[in-house]
Amino acid sequence: MKKYKILCAMIGALLCSSSWGQKPVIINGQLIAESASRVEIMITEESYNIQITTAQVGSITPPPEVVDPVIPEQPSACVPSAYQRCGVINWDNPGPRILDSLVGTDQVVSWKFATGNFDEYAGTISVSEHTSANNTIRRVWISRQPGGDTADGNFRCETQGVSQRNINWSQKPNRFRCSLDTNTTYYLNITNVDNCGANQECGFYRSIITN
Repeated sequence: MKKYKILCAMIGALLCSSSWGQKPVIINGQLIAESASRVEIMITEESYNIQITTAQVGSITPPPEVVDPVIPEQPSACVPSAYQRCGVINWDNPGPRILDSLVGTDQVVSWKFATGNFDEYAGTISVSEHTSANNTIRRVWISRQPGGDTADGNFRCETQGVSQRNINWSQKPNRFRCSLDTNTTYYLNITNVDNCGANQECGFYRSIITN
């Protein structure tokens, strides 16, 4: 009888454990139940009886993965140097065509501008030669950082070649234009790629036409 009571106490202590959950029941090396949620023990003077209530353990759906919110990349400041020129464009009123120039192929000029909250705003950035004889190959592109990668990898936000280069843009999604987010800071960048000597100043016109 004593050993029955000891067995009862051991199983009872196991069931009271917070880590019990759904567990297999093995007695004397024999698997009695794959998973048990309740074990009932009946003890008499001469014997004991163990009744096991099994439970079907289904698949457990894990909690949804916690994903950190995506924080938009903050634009860094444009720092002037021998290779980097900086400027600002009033995007709401870009003004008339301007004449500018870059020396060689190592300089880049980056104009900072901020889009407003009007998503129907659209237009065209146009860059053309100062003189038709130059044939300077230029790269013109919009980025989120001064001289950085093309905004959102959109090939319509970049153009390269000789003569007049245009970027058609819009402040709402448009698969035929460079789509710009509203209320966001961008940079318009221009650099000479070829056909401009190391100490040569190659001029260009820049104009921004809006609707």
